[in-house]
Amino acid sequence: MRYWLPLLTLMYVSCKDTSIEEKIPQTYDGKTYPSAHLYFQRTYPDDQLSLQALQAEVETLKAEEKKLLTKRQTGNWQTEGPGNAGARINTIAVAPGDPDRIYLGYSGGGIYTSGDGGISWQAIFDDHPFLSIGHLAPHPHHPGEIYAGTGDPNISGTPFTGNGLYRSVDYGASWEQLGLEETGIISRIIIDPVEDSKIYVATMGHPYFRDQHRGLYKSTDSGN
Repeated sequence: MRYWLPLLTLMYVSCKDTSIEEKIPQTYDGKTYPSAHLYFQRTYPDDQLSLQALQAEVETLKAEEKKLLTKRQTGNWQTEGPGNAGARINTIAVAPGDPDRIYLGYSGGGIYTSGDGGISWQAIFDDHPFLSIGHLAPHPHHPGEIYAGTGDPNISGTPFTGNGLYRSVDYGASWEQLGLEETGIISRIIIDPVEDSKIYVATMGHPYFRDQHRGLYKSTDSGN
């Protein structure tokens, strides 16, 4: 990583576009200028990445990918464990009262579940356009109910954003989106163990630009 910023600075100096430079907001300081310039080139002329446009494009690409896979697939295939899922395991959750029921959330590979203590695994979130999972929270009193926050809180070279909070009441067989789409990355979900309709969600916001959507959110009606 220490070699990347000087290289980026060199690229900026040699490939400088004065017309774009004049339009870069003056709030960028010298320390982050090369990185800011890189992001501005990809968000010009608005200096912000449209989440709606990004989500629409991801959903379109997902649909096209599904069509291609349907055409190319031959024979019968099955998932052989979460070891072949994309990227890092961000979150592990064990269902209260059922130690054999385990959920894994990946930074780029969706959600996997096991009902036999980890002997076998099943992907349960692959139909959704955003597969980055920041946190999983099983309900303390309702078997089969689990909340999933999308987005990767461990920001590396390429940030993986999400599109809000999801809930399943059937062990992940189906999911309902509960909102918070604009928060970018959900890093923590806590369900009140006493008043279990009260939920707290910590969000990081969108890593590409500053906005007012990051922070702590609270629901008193189970996320509705």
